[in-house]
Amino acid sequence: MKEDLSLRLTALRKYYGYTQEELAIKLGVTRQAIIKWEQGETSPSIDYIKALCDLYDISIDDLLNFDIPIEKLFKEKKQDNYVNIDEDGLHVKEGDTEVHIDSSGVHVYDGDNEKYNGYSKGYRNAKTKLVSNIIDISSILIFVVIYLILGFTLHENDFGFITFWPILFYSLVPSSLYKAIVKKNFTKFNIIFLILGTYLLVGMYGETTNAFNGWAYPALMFIIIPIYYSLANAFKNLMYYKNKINRKDKTIDLSD
Repeated sequence: MKEDLSLRLTALRKYYGYTQEELAIKLGVTRQAIIKWEQGETSPSIDYIKALCDLYDISIDDLLNFDIPIEKLFKEKKQDNYVNIDEDGLHVKEGDTEVHIDSSGVHVYDGDNEKYNGYSKGYRNAKTKLVSNIIDISSILIFVVIYLILGFTLHENDFGFITFWPILFYSLVPSSLYKAIVKKNFTKFNIIFLILGTYLLVGMYGETTNAFNGWAYPALMFIIIPIYYSLANAFKNLMYYKNKINRKDKTIDLSD
């Protein structure tokens, strides 16, 4: 039964044009739950079966009656075609194809796949890369100068040179912050080097001054890394679906 139900759930989802992530959000479950249903590893509870039937406008009896061919469950789909022009740009959809032209470039969606206009994306990426390289070079020079100043200023027993060399890790952080802000994707922020540099800096200072109880307590800051990336990924997904919903809301329906 699980295998038959899994095939029907997969066919219905694809027919109505939902991705696994979109369907998961509508039902309030994880994408992994949808995957397990469609692979036949588990079956949805009766509450989720009711929700699926409401979504697809079919009865529970028809969904679970495996003598009924899946094609009989498909309803006539209304094409959500539109053209919309607003302060954000031009937005057009016909069938499975969407085109969005705005200040960030030309975005072409073909079903679940997104493609970008080569010129717009290339120009934007080239500009971002150029600015990022300038920030990298500037940051390296700045932190090298800071390291040398500390080294020569705190020169007794080479305390400055021995203790503060980890600040050189910070030179790779500013450009990643720039990319994260420009792309509105904070998973690109290099928090690993930020935490690693801080850990080594605190550890070296603690070792030379007998502070912080050695290297043990500073190691706790590595817990920040998985927490940060979890939050950054959640924010990234939230922004993606928010933008997608906004595009659908700002439309002129041409289907009639």
